[in-house]
Amino acid sequence: MPKSKNKPNAFTIFCQEWKKKQEKLGKYYSIPEAITNPECNKVWKDLPEEQKKRYKTLAKNAKIDVDIDKKTGLGESLSEITKAEQKKKEFIDNMKEYIYSITKSAKDNNCVQQLTFYVIHTNYAYNRTLMNNEVEYYPAEICLARCSLQNGIEDVYHVLISDVVMKGYRSDALIHSKETHQIPIELPDGKNDYQEIFMNLCKFLEPGRKNKTLPPLYTIMSKDDIYYPVKSILGKLSTASGEYEEYLCLYAFEDLFAAMYNAVLEQSGNFDFESITAFREIKKDPYAYSHDLECDFHKAIGAGALHCSQSIVKRWFYVLCDFCCDPLNIIKVAGVHTPIEKRELIPPLSRLSSTFSTLSLNDSKYSSTLNMSEVSNDYRMRSFGKLNHQATRRANESKAKPFHIIDHSKINKKIPEVRERPLRPPYSKSTLIDDDDDDDDIDDTIDTRSIDYSERSFPSIGRGAVPRRKTQEKKSSAGHGYTNVLK
Repeated sequence: MPKSKNKPNAFTIFCQEWKKKQEKLGKYYSIPEAITNPECNKVWKDLPEEQKKRYKTLAKNAKIDVDIDKKTGLGESLSEITKAEQKKKEFIDNMKEYIYSITKSAKDNNCVQQLTFYVIHTNYAYNRTLMNNEVEYYPAEICLARCSLQNGIEDVYHVLISDVVMKGYRSDALIHSKETHQIPIELPDGKNDYQEIFMNLCKFLEPGRKNKTLPPLYTIMSKDDIYYPVKSILGKLSTASGEYEEYLCLYAFEDLFAAMYNAVLEQSGNFDFESITAFREIKKDPYAYSHDLECDFHKAIGAGALHCSQSIVKRWFYVLCDFCCDPLNIIKVAGVHTPIEKRELIPPLSRLSSTFSTLSLNDSKYSSTLNMSEVSNDYRMRSFGKLNHQATRRANESKAKPFHIIDHSKINKKIPEVRERPLRPPYSKSTLIDDDDDDDDIDDTIDTRSIDYSERSFPSIGRGAVPRRKTQEKKSSAGHGYTNVLK
């Protein structure tokens, strides 16, 4: 349907934002319903005049759009998508301009090492997709660190958050926790007051406030599974405290990395360290398995240290120090600019040998288990004992009867000759049979029909031969001719 030709006012724009906040809470209103909603009107009346000025400015700059609002296949407004892309482009341009200005100013004043910035990472318990296809994340852990190249990690704000899991998302929360941060859902010691957490974050950022504006927070923007959870969780904390969703500004840490490294290098020629290169260096994660980087909770459970927010924030900063500290002649201090190396009291080979020495095949815990052939270890060991006993017995017997080597070349004894018994001749005469009439050498007077070709005319060969039929004729001993000749 066509949009209204009337230009929106400040209250209408406020109602649109209030409507989006209610959608994230599971309540859905149209714009007319939001305008007439008593709760929305009460919030607008209680809103300070300074915040109302913001909505008045947005209403003043709003443009009238009378075109028909087209939709995508997913029901999304094309105009809203275009506006979101333009807004994102403006945001990135403003971010790059801000980062360039602060690093250039620090370089001109020769104080890049004193530049203070805040790095943040969050872990979420679970997420859900809203009606407008946006993904909302529910926090499980937040870590915010105040850093500078000169002082390293100056301070850390860390909190574990536990809230009631929405109906239908408990399984997703359990699976995500098991695969990543290992933080139990509905942790008893976790915080659940979003307003209190938001106030603590603002208090932690207070030293960096300039011109009544809190400093931006930096996280990895090139990874969607890092940036969007942080953005969603910060927006949730802001709206829970009565502030607009983007009250806390979130910028790209890889862009700050590249800008600071370019500033400290005093580069020459066409050399330029891009943000994508900085992201690749961070992605290598050289300190992933360093010791004592995780929070107290992950130390206590002995798991999930690789996904701990505090460990991730420190690892990002340590990679930045690897690039920027040496050009500035900053001595890297263990635990401040680089991880603390853990000293091994036991040599690795000794530790490995001690580990294998504790293993035993006769462990009762595994004695009754079956392998792929469904044979238990107990039966296998008993069978092996029998075989071993038999092998030992054979070895003892061979020792009792010494082995003698016989050299037949030295023996003068004459070996008796073996007399072979001649084969029994057939009981029929051999006769040449040929049907060729042209051969004159063949006697045509022989009657071939009188020749017996049955088995009894031939002697048996070997044990497997078919036995000869018994005849009534009396036969002489073998080798002495025939007793009966077939004519």
